[in-house]
Amino acid sequence: MTVPSKEYAESLFSLALENNKEAEYLEELKFFEGLINETPEYAELLSSPALTREERTAALDLAVGDRFSEYVTSFLKILAESGEMKIFPECVAEYEKMYREEMKRSAVKVTSALALTDGEKERIEKKIEKIVKGKCDVTYVTDPSIMGGVIIETEDAVIDGSLKKSLLEVKEVIKK
Repeated sequence: MTVPSKEYAESLFSLALENNKEAEYLEELKFFEGLINETPEYAELLSSPALTREERTAALDLAVGDRFSEYVTSFLKILAESGEMKIFPECVAEYEKMYREEMKRSAVKVTSALALTDGEKERIEKKIEKIVKGKCDVTYVTDPSIMGGVIIETEDAVIDGSLKKSLLEVKEVIKK
């Protein structure tokens, strides 16, 4: 992460704390991040030195209008005015990290070969919460290349229970 992205995120997060709107601001940031991910050219436009500050701000106003809270809108305008909208995803990642720390939540990624049922997800989440000793924000990813099992990635560790890894280990034993 860059220093500016962390500084921008810290500024917005401190305002969120003052107003007790940490989750609301995160939701708004994630929504805008989705827009940026769908149209990466838009972030480039909002960072373009070919446009004046006013033109970048006007382009942002057209897209977001009054959809977001005052501080999130101001945050976005500051990034657009300064031509630093390209670091927005880093700012969101930093903000989310601060949010999880404040809420004492861990980010966890679970990769499986097939989509998991709600019951399977619930059982996995309960086990993960015991491992990390706290609440988790779990993201589920499907990757057929792991063939079976799951891979659990926490902020501190990776637990690879995939069939692919098991087969690779068997292959190594056979080679010896």
